[in-house]
Amino acid sequence: MMIGARKGSPLVLGFSDDECFLASDAAPFVDHTDNIIYFNEGDIVTVTRTRDGDKCKVVYSVTDLSKVATNPTVEKLELTLEEITKGGYDHYMLKEIMEQPTAIKNALRGRLTDDGIRLGGLNQLIERPNGEKLPMIDAICK
Repeated sequence: MMIGARKGSPLVLGFSDDECFLASDAAPFVDHTDNIIYFNEGDIVTVTRTRDGDKCKVVYSVTDLSKVATNPTVEKLELTLEEITKGGYDHYMLKEIMEQPTAIKNALRGRLTDDGIRLGGLNQLIERPNGEKLPMIDAICK
């Protein structure tokens, strides 16, 4: 049995007759299935595998937080592995460059406050000659 719940982050179920996957994006399913369900906030999915003779069968049920059964829409995943890896760009590097604003926005989500930027976990500080204390960041470059 596998149970998934959507709270905040996306939740997607990918499934075929004999296997199923839960993830926050449909990309991992491309090589395995084209049947997917995107869940709504508060949805809870329970997935089981049953035997039908010598075949496995995937069975899922979906409820909301009030335990009311819902009937989500099964969609066909119309992506190829090639489309996902390059995201429609001619080159992977171009994709990475074009995604930088989104990557930065995602990295800063929850860290920008009215008082400034909050970088949790950076508790080591270095002191500048003017007395200002700054986070010390260690990095390894290869």
